[in-house]
Amino acid sequence: MSVDRADFGAFFAAVRDGQQPFRWQERLLDHLLATGRWPDQLVAPTGAGKTSVIDVHVFAVAMMAAGHPVRVPRRLALVVDRRALVDDQHEHATSIADLLAASRGDRTVLARVAAALDSLRSGLTGLTGRGGDPAASPLTVALLRGGAPPSRSWLDEPVGAAVLCATPDMWGSRLLLAGYGSRAQARPREAGLLAYDTVAVVDEAHLSRQLVTTARRVAELAAVADEPLGVPVLQVVETTATPHVDAGVAVGVEPDDLAVDAPLRQRLTTPKPVTLLPVPTWPIPRSGPARKAGVAALADEAERLRRVHGATVGCFVNSVAVAAAVAAELRARDLTVELICGQLRPYDVTRLRPPASTLLSLGGDPTVDVLVSTQSLEVGVDLDLAAAVSELAPGGALAQRAGRVNRLGLRSATQVSVLVPADELPDAAQSGPYQRDDLAAALTWLAGRAVDPAGLAPWALRDPRPPVGGVGLRLPGGVAPRRRRAGLFGGIMTDFVLPHADPYTMLSHMALHGLAAIVEDAGLDDVRLSWTPGMNSRPVLSAPQATPETIGEIVRRHAARHDDPDAWPSRHLRDDEQRALMSPRISVITTGDGWQSLQQRRHAVLDQLTRARALLDLRLIAALGEPAFWSRNGKGDRLQDDGASRLEMQPRNQGSEFVGNRLRPLAAAVAARTAEEVADGLTGRRVRDEIAKDKPDSRTPTGFAAPGPTDNAVAWCALWGISQFPIAQRVNATATTTGHLGRATGGWFCVPVWTGRWRTARHRTILASGQLTRFAAAGLPPKALGKPPDSTPVDGEPARAWLAARGVTSVIRFPVHRYGSASAPERRAMRGELLKTEKPVVVRR
Repeated sequence: MSVDRADFGAFFAAVRDGQQPFRWQERLLDHLLATGRWPDQLVAPTGAGKTSVIDVHVFAVAMMAAGHPVRVPRRLALVVDRRALVDDQHEHATSIADLLAASRGDRTVLARVAAALDSLRSGLTGLTGRGGDPAASPLTVALLRGGAPPSRSWLDEPVGAAVLCATPDMWGSRLLLAGYGSRAQARPREAGLLAYDTVAVVDEAHLSRQLVTTARRVAELAAVADEPLGVPVLQVVETTATPHVDAGVAVGVEPDDLAVDAPLRQRLTTPKPVTLLPVPTWPIPRSGPARKAGVAALADEAERLRRVHGATVGCFVNSVAVAAAVAAELRARDLTVELICGQLRPYDVTRLRPPASTLLSLGGDPTVDVLVSTQSLEVGVDLDLAAAVSELAPGGALAQRAGRVNRLGLRSATQVSVLVPADELPDAAQSGPYQRDDLAAALTWLAGRAVDPAGLAPWALRDPRPPVGGVGLRLPGGVAPRRRRAGLFGGIMTDFVLPHADPYTMLSHMALHGLAAIVEDAGLDDVRLSWTPGMNSRPVLSAPQATPETIGEIVRRHAARHDDPDAWPSRHLRDDEQRALMSPRISVITTGDGWQSLQQRRHAVLDQLTRARALLDLRLIAALGEPAFWSRNGKGDRLQDDGASRLEMQPRNQGSEFVGNRLRPLAAAVAARTAEEVADGLTGRRVRDEIAKDKPDSRTPTGFAAPGPTDNAVAWCALWGISQFPIAQRVNATATTTGHLGRATGGWFCVPVWTGRWRTARHRTILASGQLTRFAAAGLPPKALGKPPDSTPVDGEPARAWLAARGVTSVIRFPVHRYGSASAPERRAMRGELLKTEKPVVVRR
């Protein structure tokens, strides 16, 4: 089981397809083995291979397990504020874990490292592998980020080697005993494991400045604990290509390294000349001729760079609206364009990576002429662009954007063009999330880079360093100060109010919850829900950068994705008919073969969505329910609707069904809008009911409000709000729907109204509680609730106290009425009744 320092090169090559470590990576390992501590800072420019900290960590822990005298942390937490980069790091760590597991029994360096890591656990259990499973890898790998179920295996392996790949909010909340998605009972264990025997490497630290400060303070407190544990306390390392300040001990690339490491020299020193493109009006305005001119200037330069340098050219802009406009302009010129805005979801990454595509990889995709993006691709995606054009942005952002250009230094020529103002910046200048002071500092710095032949080559950016701004790349902007609040990790919360939503209409609640789910699924972190105070309360969605243009583009892209012919709403029961496969209520299937075919087709869709980690889609499908033909009426006829949610109220006359006749048309209507038009519809500035052609008796509300013209963006969000109301199937009765009470064909819906700002998870918890429906049922006759008339009335007092203690100020109860024919009735939630949870004050005389 001998593992020596001399084995590191062979180990590195084994997990890196033959690549040898750079000198700075070897120095990092030597520093760790000599001191037992990681440096305070890794100073490694873009392209220097910072992800190798995983390799260094695994090898150092193996050496410690094999008898090296210096104690090093057993757990490595890689923290970065970009989901795509978290996934990249997790993929690399998982590949190492798989290689180690497969190497047992060999005589290779991987087998010896695996044996050493196994000994960390076998010393306590006498067994190898995790949990005593001999086939399990000796390295635990965990993924902690939004949009994916949090890994929990690392909590059960406190003595084993582990790599945790996380976003700042997921890691930081666990360190502070408030883990998102964690059970209360698990939080002390999470915080303990992260505060001890762990090193946290905060990548792109300028994006998470407050987290670095907080984590280091936690480490200071752990070091002076009354009862030392005898293991290293938390160590915090910041790493970025554009460091905010130099602090403490630093390890990184040194000038002498470039003379030895030819590939590193090529990556860091190959010139990236800068060309400034002055335009008369900048920042690009929201409308008018100047906006068209600005968009055309970006498109012209992207087209020219494509012609000179080949595919793919990057086009980086500062707002979603400009990105969409530039992409449309380039497509009108018959160029192949990919548009990426917002944080990348697993579905999006999968679509753009091998085997589906090679665009987001170092190999690239020559069939794509231009890749248009906002801040999404500044960091976190390892791609190699032929050239790029960008709007002016803070220096740190520009350095990161240039880092995606000629990343390996293999191209003989490239160029980075930057759109800048022809005159001085206006006093109130702001572009996307960036403020004037940061833009002015960047413009001054950029003028110096433009006359340097090296341009934005990573090695040339060491001195003077790019100005990165006061709080990193995520700066506030676009809203009045009274509508901005600081979030937990320093982000700025922006309120998106639905000013025309009526709290006594079920449609308003469903639209708020669906909008929050869509925005959260798109990657906006720290999404909160609230209600404005006062008599005319209105729903509010709060999140960092939740500007109208961002929200509008997120909803539009969400609809466009589901309008795709290959998306699940377009799947049919059979190839020869149009009924949607995933509708929960369809006419009875009478044969076993037909039922089996239905299940096989549905399961294939669910498997595909599961592989893509499309969690919101899976949540909606599960909440809608599924066709269920196990119950019969008094005549012996099978009933087809018992497995469906009570919230699915699409009338079924003439074969109509939910997905094909409501969800799919709404997807097409919303996808055809611009981001501004979607935002206008959500805020009520302009109501457009495309699918019903604005008819006065429109059924677009789908039972959530009285018939009438309803904006299609609002209706789209409302239908996705069903995803927040799960159901419970019952074999001999109608499925139980969250928030519904009473008879299946009528009854009531009930939803909470609360104080403060709630996360969607907290809202779902209250919805699913028995206390909500128990409080709403108080005072209703037993017969109306489907119980015998002589049943004991529901006592709502305990439920009232429980809800009030959790911030619920009232519950709105919506009666459900039936209209139309008995065979295909139309169900509708009527105007709600307010039930306050505050206890009445009795005045004694």
